[in-house]
Amino acid sequence: MSQATRVNLITGFLGAGKTSTLRHLLGQRPRGARWAVLVNEFGALGIDGALVGEREADAVTVREIAGGCLCCATGASFRVALTGLLRQPRPERLLIEATGLGHAGGIVDVLREPGIAQAIRLDSILGVIDAPTFDPERLARSAVLSGQLQLADVLLINKSDLASEDQLRKIEDWAAALYPPRRAVIRTCHGGIDIGLLRHDNDAARLAPAFRLADDADYHAFGLCLEPTLVFSRPALRALLDELQASPGLLRAKGLLRTGREWTRVDLSASGVTLSPFSHRRDSRLEVIHDERFPWTRERLERRLTRIATPAGAPRHPAADRRVYPGR
Repeated sequence: MSQATRVNLITGFLGAGKTSTLRHLLGQRPRGARWAVLVNEFGALGIDGALVGEREADAVTVREIAGGCLCCATGASFRVALTGLLRQPRPERLLIEATGLGHAGGIVDVLREPGIAQAIRLDSILGVIDAPTFDPERLARSAVLSGQLQLADVLLINKSDLASEDQLRKIEDWAAALYPPRRAVIRTCHGGIDIGLLRHDNDAARLAPAFRLADDADYHAFGLCLEPTLVFSRPALRALLDELQASPGLLRAKGLLRTGREWTRVDLSASGVTLSPFSHRRDSRLEVIHDERFPWTRERLERRLTRIATPAGAPRHPAADRRVYPGR
């Protein structure tokens, strides 16, 4: 069996610096490495494809899907271009630059479809932020903008040379509060990052709990992490979360779970259960902080969750797709 193609997705709004980031990464390509690029910027002229291809055409295979968003309007074209690249030239690494006007989560969904998922390994997703124009209030109002950055494993605070130190620190404070934690948040100029950030250690990221408690015998935390192929029944999940929230000793719980074609963020506290759409696609996870009265164990919650999950695009039993990290 041939080695899987490592895939990176570069996302971010128009003008944030995705193409500059792509250029910088191409400049670090190891000599002789087979790389490919799939670009799609909104507009029939496909200008970004021409720019990327200027110097790299002799070394990197470039495919372009012009005239729409590859995760929606031209989804069929994206699949054709993607599967064609995976067959020939079968690159070692594929860089995908998403449109700045669409939801990039659909791209990840395509990458996990049967037939494609077996041929690729999803490495880091890079989210590019335009530092001088970053506005958290505007971000909160736009599902497209927020979704692009929710998806990212690594956040690039680009054009940092054009922003004030106060602006940069506010962006870093915003990023530090994100759930789940980002693998890295770095300041960049002209999209300049180290090529090492392209690699993503899926297991290591999956096992990192978000709740970090001081040594205190009165409070405890545990978490579950499950493969993104598992799809949870939303009604059954809501019933389980209501039961969990009503249990004595629960202080807080939060998580991200795949529910049908969408992904959902869950938040539990004494005031109730909140479900909201979210663009995270790396894994499903649920984390709990509780006191000694809490009747649930990690194993019990694991069993209940797997009962209401169905594998999507994977023939394996859900029990084979579990990952658990120990409580703290």
